[in-house]
Amino acid sequence: MKSSGIKARMLFVALVPLVILSLLLTGHHIRSRFRELDKTFVERGAALVRQLAPASEYGVFAGNEAFLLSLVNTIIEERDVRAVEIVDSDGRILARNGPSFRAHDVPSPLPGTAINVHIDRPGVSSDAPASLSYATSQDGLSMIFQAPVLQNQYIVDEFGDFNKAEQFPDSEINPSTVELGRVRVELSRTSTLLQKDRLLRSSLLVTLSLLTVTIVALSWQVGRVTQPVRRLSAAARKLKQGELTARLAETSGGELGTLEKSLNAIAARQQQEQKNVRQQVDRATLSLRETLETMEIQNAQLALAKKEALVASDVKSEFLASMSHEIRTPLNGILGYTELLLKTPLDEEQQSHAQTIKRSGESLLRIVNDILDFSKIESGNLELENVDILLRDCVEDVLELMAPNAHEKGLELVYVMYSDVPSVVRGDPVRLRQVLVNLVSNAVKFTDAGSVVVRIMREDETRSHMVVRFSVSDTGVGLSDEDRRRLFRAFSQAERNPAGKIGGTGLGLVICKKLVERMHGQIALESAQGKGTTVSFTVRCEKSRGAMQTPAPSLRGRRALLFEAHPITRLSLLEDLTAWGLKVLDTGDARRLREAVKTRTGYDIAVLGLPAQEGNSAAARELVELVVQGCRCPVLALANTTEQSRLSALTRMGVSSALSKPVRIARLKGQVEYLLTGQPAATFAEDGSRPNAEPSADLVGIRVLVAEDNEVSRRLAAYLLESRGADVTVAVDGREALERLVDHSFDIVLMDVHMPEMDGATVTSMVRSAEQGGRHTPVIALTADALEGNRERFLAAGMDDYLSKPIDEGSLFAMVKKWVGVGRAGASGHGEGTEAAATSRDDRRPQVLDWEQTLRATAGNEQLASELLGMLLQETRVYPEKLQNALEDEQLAVIVELAHKLAGGAAHCAAQAVKASARRLEHAAQEGDTALVSRRIAELDGELQRLRQAVSERESAA
Repeated sequence: MKSSGIKARMLFVALVPLVILSLLLTGHHIRSRFRELDKTFVERGAALVRQLAPASEYGVFAGNEAFLLSLVNTIIEERDVRAVEIVDSDGRILARNGPSFRAHDVPSPLPGTAINVHIDRPGVSSDAPASLSYATSQDGLSMIFQAPVLQNQYIVDEFGDFNKAEQFPDSEINPSTVELGRVRVELSRTSTLLQKDRLLRSSLLVTLSLLTVTIVALSWQVGRVTQPVRRLSAAARKLKQGELTARLAETSGGELGTLEKSLNAIAARQQQEQKNVRQQVDRATLSLRETLETMEIQNAQLALAKKEALVASDVKSEFLASMSHEIRTPLNGILGYTELLLKTPLDEEQQSHAQTIKRSGESLLRIVNDILDFSKIESGNLELENVDILLRDCVEDVLELMAPNAHEKGLELVYVMYSDVPSVVRGDPVRLRQVLVNLVSNAVKFTDAGSVVVRIMREDETRSHMVVRFSVSDTGVGLSDEDRRRLFRAFSQAERNPAGKIGGTGLGLVICKKLVERMHGQIALESAQGKGTTVSFTVRCEKSRGAMQTPAPSLRGRRALLFEAHPITRLSLLEDLTAWGLKVLDTGDARRLREAVKTRTGYDIAVLGLPAQEGNSAAARELVELVVQGCRCPVLALANTTEQSRLSALTRMGVSSALSKPVRIARLKGQVEYLLTGQPAATFAEDGSRPNAEPSADLVGIRVLVAEDNEVSRRLAAYLLESRGADVTVAVDGREALERLVDHSFDIVLMDVHMPEMDGATVTSMVRSAEQGGRHTPVIALTADALEGNRERFLAAGMDDYLSKPIDEGSLFAMVKKWVGVGRAGASGHGEGTEAAATSRDDRRPQVLDWEQTLRATAGNEQLASELLGMLLQETRVYPEKLQNALEDEQLAVIVELAHKLAGGAAHCAAQAVKASARRLEHAAQEGDTALVSRRIAELDGELQRLRQAVSERESAA
């Protein structure tokens, strides 16, 4: 009704009550007439049986069937009578005419027709009421009326009227009342139903005719009333559409006339206002045109300013790159030679001065790194890697780096990695380690007593990703509300240390926050003054596709005694020892330790964690003597020190082995099994070397080219490599480096990126072009340019990896070992150095097959190791063809997937050369360099053939 016109609404309001009233009156009339017809029909049937019942008394009493038949024939002639029947008291039919009675419902008494009958019989007195009854047939087409035939001597006090439904008073008769039989008459309702139908039709026809006439008349009248309203509506629509010249004829009177006049006045006023608005728009347009001309001049000025800003930004980037190079290059010499100086015999004062120089250089390096990182983040040039991260190794690296500072302050440094966290995820290990180093460094820096605890836990997980939460908690002085508010602002620091130990740029936590956000996480801080601080952050990582758990050594049944005063450290150690199958009795105080030593025997090993403040104290010596003498089993001591002299002092006290806290899980596992089984501890170390022992000649026979224009950096790198037995050749610029590479062959090249004559990227590109699918020489970029020194740029130039200056000794050796094989010469003993130097350069490449490492991965199961190799060789038979087809179809994503899968399988089988070649192919495909991908595929095919040959030779020898 909301969308209907006024005419429809008026008709609706007028007609609905009229139609409803007409229908109600018509219905009432029809219902009354139907009741009258039904009543007349019932009265006729009652009258017939009422007449027939007394007339049949004699015939029924005398059994005169002829007399009864004549009565029946007389009644059948009546209108609507269908059948007549007279029966005696036993139900026997005495006379009948017409068809069989239709099936009917149970008879019920007729209203107002009750008859009380009394019959005189000597000596008997009883009352037997009898009445008329009727029933409707089940199909509704007829009604059956029934009345009793009573004995002739009866008195009726009053004959009932069917329409009044009266009750008759009783009259006493000496004899009893006797029913002689019954009469039944069936009347057809056909004529009555026809009358009802005609009545219904005629009533509805009359009603509809009257309604039609009424609607027509009403519609004509309503139309006359609504016509002016429609004219008003049409005029309003024209005004709405902007036809302000439209006017209404003012012909109506009353309210409608007022509306017509008002609408015309509104149109005239709107027309005038529109004219005024047009004049204002014209003036505003003129003003806007002048403003646009001014803005064009300003835009030209802004474009010029933007260009100048871009030039200034380029100058800033060049300045930062130059500053990075100019500062980090001399720092490389300062830190490198300071480290070498500390390894020489020095007196106490000289040692102190050298340590001060080293700490100052490291502090300056951190400041430079923070500023450069902040600049890269602010400019949006920071790129994150997505590679496999060994979470436990990452955390252990950080704690091992922070351990000396923590030990100096007597702090307990510990980490807890919960069992539901996977060992390997995918992300950026360098940036994750940077955040952890910053947070742990701050915790150690601002904590004077107690502990620093790092926890790694799983926050959330989907099918392809996992959110890992890291938290760093300390027992330091805590932060005030003001400190917490400004902590994550650039170039601001919290003054939470009473001694004023602040230092640095104030960028550390800002950089951490931005790095965490780039890794799709959040960082949070909880702290209160005097109650310590907890900084936690989340990182969203991809699940690793190539994660493989190394089988843990089976030490079931062995009994271990564990003593560790720090509860979290004790819990972590207990979980690790229990996971290896040991039955552990743990204790956290000296009294319980003494009871355990005195009351229990039969320990296979004792793990003794010395308190942080009691490394060499009398109390520590007492604990060591108690355990060594009381347990009479191998004792592994864990001390809060990295000084070899203090660890050696513990060994002299009687312990079997001493490790520095926080202990690496792999190193702890290797030492425990070594002490229990007697196998060499080197079997279980992370890199295959004996724990706590630094090999001094593990690069014997390795030919290295160092191309570096800075004399200090060149001499430092050469010295460090030569100290490990490497054969080093140097080049002072890019052109000399290219000549060296053309004239000689090298196992690895350390190439400075910025050199005179020819830069490192150009030299590398020319070397790769000359190789043309032949043997690949690993080239490692050396750079002090932190802004431009990203991995993707170097890989695109053909380099395999990069080292950032200043060069760290451990990072340098790890990089060389990564690309030329781990300790091949050193593994064979120092006496074989000459022979190793004389071997061909192919033998100094990454090992084709490290069978011993394969056995370690399968827990010494040779059959399983052979099966793994067989599966790898079988699966890789079709790899070259698949890779070539993918290259032809330019499906580099398929090549990345196949190369990644192959590298993982080769790593499980210790096929180092295949693994390295597959990694290079994966990197080349990720860069999209199809020419380099083609060369990498050919190189990988050759490495696979070498692997098949090595496996065949080994099987033949076996």
